[in-house]
Amino acid sequence: MKKLSNKDSPALVIGTTGFSKDQEKEFDELRNGLKVLRASNMSVGINVMFNIVNYLTKILPVETNVEILDVHHKSKKDAPSGTSLSIGEEVRDGKGVEKNFRFEFRGLTQNSERKEKEIGFSSIRGGDVIGDHSVFFFLDGERIEIVHRASNRNIYAKGALVAARWINNKKQGLYNMKDLVKVK
Repeated sequence: MKKLSNKDSPALVIGTTGFSKDQEKEFDELRNGLKVLRASNMSVGINVMFNIVNYLTKILPVETNVEILDVHHKSKKDAPSGTSLSIGEEVRDGKGVEKNFRFEFRGLTQNSERKEKEIGFSSIRGGDVIGDHSVFFFLDGERIEIVHRASNRNIYAKGALVAARWINNKKQGLYNMKDLVKVK
């Protein structure tokens, strides 16, 4: 790979996921001296959802049960989706000192009660669904649901363009779409 420098390219917007550890290391070396915005999902709406989920996790009682559901088209191979895993990381991060919450992937072999310090994931595949993500916060006697539905793939390109305009005025460093849509 060619090493980029600030004079070659003032900013880089990247939405690729699934890097190996060696590729992550190489990416860290390549980004030095650049303005880089890197996100697992370029949708503005899903990144607002990330921030809201993180905030809710911080203010809700630590014993709140959290479940994440993703629905995608019949040809999607990964389950849970990368976006669902990113939502899970927001929940884990929001737990603060209780970051030892583990991911539990629900499925046909799930024949046990919910355990403490668990973030549950379920996935549905069918039809031509672009991507629906729901986060359920279960408290005793009440439930909060946060939902994002992608109905058009253009949202990813539009988000990348918004990111490119936004990062143009930033200092050198690593940014994320969540920085662009920060919830105050």
